[in-house]
Amino acid sequence: MTWKDWQAFGSFLGQDSTLLGIGIFLTLIVVVGWLMASRAEATPNADQLAELHHFVREHFALHVARGLAANGETNGAISKDRAWRKVFQQHLGLHNELYAIRRDLAMKVYDEDIDAAVSRQLAALREARPQPSSVAVS
Repeated sequence: MTWKDWQAFGSFLGQDSTLLGIGIFLTLIVVVGWLMASRAEATPNADQLAELHHFVREHFALHVARGLAANGETNGAISKDRAWRKVFQQHLGLHNELYAIRRDLAMKVYDEDIDAAVSRQLAALREARPQPSSVAVS
């Protein structure tokens, strides 16, 4: 390439519209890269996924079962209940190790595990409740 070719190329790059286009293009690349990196960070590894299952099956299911038992409920099917879903998302946000997990993955685990876990916890609470004595007091 000759100097004249470089001058033509330089004058093309020096135009405002060209600089604006390059800026927009680079901004798009940065935004896409940032979104992909954030998604990768929010994807749980095997240990975090196991912790999430434990959180749903044990901690949150016990919380729900106590609430249902206090209201006299015997049905543990809550996976489609919007109010309990919101409570789960709030509890997940408060958990120090699980707050950054992608919501779609957390809700998938919730949908898969919560009904059986709550039913199991309700049964355990019924068994642990002291039965009234049939002995008459005189």
